[in-house]
Amino acid sequence: MVNRILMVLVIVLLSLFCLSCESTDTMVEMEGLTDLQSIPTDYGELEAVTSEARYPGWSQMWFSDSSGVIRMVRVNWEMKKMIDEVVIINRTSSVE
Repeated sequence: MVNRILMVLVIVLLSLFCLSCESTDTMVEMEGLTDLQSIPTDYGELEAVTSEARYPGWSQMWFSDSSGVIRMVRVNWEMKKMIDEVVIINRTSSVE
């Protein structure tokens, strides 16, 4: 009987917790890359090139434009190709 009461209490508390969570807008978006032969100059300056051991041959090129928008383009140097989805991270000037 006590276990049953505890289970009901836990379910009620979890339900209340889930209902009280506020949804936030994401700062990360995706954009299509139309020309897979070059990277638009509008993306700004190349800030960094990173790689991940789990994805051999692939690198991520990180760009930052004059308004502070960060874009990440995935490139495979071995196969000489790019992924057509670009990750966009919008930045704001202050935390709300």
